[in-house]
Amino acid sequence: MVSIDLRSKIVRQHALAWLAYDIVLYLVNYVSTPAAKFIDVLCLSIMYALVFYSNLYLLHRFMKKGTVILGILIILISFVLLSIIGYYYVTMLLPLMSIRIYPQPVDFIPFIISALVIYLRFLIYAVLYFQVQRVINKERQNARLEYSFLRSQVNPHFLHNTLNALFSQALICSPPLADNIMKLSKLMRYSLESIEFDSGKVSIQKELEHLQALIDINNMRFSNTKSIEYSIDGEMRGQALPPLSIITVVENAFKYGDLKDPQNPLIIKVTLSTNHIYFYCKNKKRRNNIELSSHNIGLTNLRRRLDMAFKDKYSMKATNGLEFYVFELTINNN
Repeated sequence: MVSIDLRSKIVRQHALAWLAYDIVLYLVNYVSTPAAKFIDVLCLSIMYALVFYSNLYLLHRFMKKGTVILGILIILISFVLLSIIGYYYVTMLLPLMSIRIYPQPVDFIPFIISALVIYLRFLIYAVLYFQVQRVINKERQNARLEYSFLRSQVNPHFLHNTLNALFSQALICSPPLADNIMKLSKLMRYSLESIEFDSGKVSIQKELEHLQALIDINNMRFSNTKSIEYSIDGEMRGQALPPLSIITVVENAFKYGDLKDPQNPLIIKVTLSTNHIYFYCKNKKRRNNIELSSHNIGLTNLRRRLDMAFKDKYSMKATNGLEFYVFELTINNN
């Protein structure tokens, strides 16, 4: 919601803008008509403002998907109503206050024609203001999201430090548990550091080291009841990819896949050749999991990062079948 102070500021800004507009309009008219009065301009600007803010409200109210046609219809109706109001305002109300903008009686039809031109002009002003306001609001929203993201980094760092403390305590009671706590701590630090890679790339060796940590942690978590086939073919020779590319996909497989069927294990294959990476991940889908489409979470983000780091040098394919989910990623480092 907009605060009272912000609303007051906006009102003051708009009032000053209208005053500046009236002064300019008066000076322009004064050059051609020295007898022009500033009060006449002020009275006319009331109708101009009514047209502007009425259309601005209608744009906010109806310029959404599915309501555009209705909005256009209502804008046309508002023109008719505002024209009638404007006619009686100029020809009846203002003369009662001894303000005569038009020296002679004004016929309704000619007035409507001139009012249409004015209405269209301030409708255009309202549309331009509406679009600029949307852009500014979007930028503000992005800034708030970025600020929220930076604030959210406090909790992961705190958790990372806590895990290091737990490692020291667990080392006394259970070395295997302490080892997995250390793996989790390193995996979390890798996740945090991934946003700091300026090139948008990490070595395949770094990614696979942390992938192994993820697999080890899940094996401990489920007492090795998960069926997993993990293989790496080829040699690591400086091949690179966006950080968390493989880890995110495998993590989704652990979260949403049915990995307890020995006949259909989780298959993770990484094939490496000179300047080339091929990653394959296949998992059986959990039948009682309604949110199977959640496999796609993060894929849009991954595609954007791949576009930035390997434009036109990669292919990514996700197949969401009835029983299996298959993900394939090929990267050419040339």
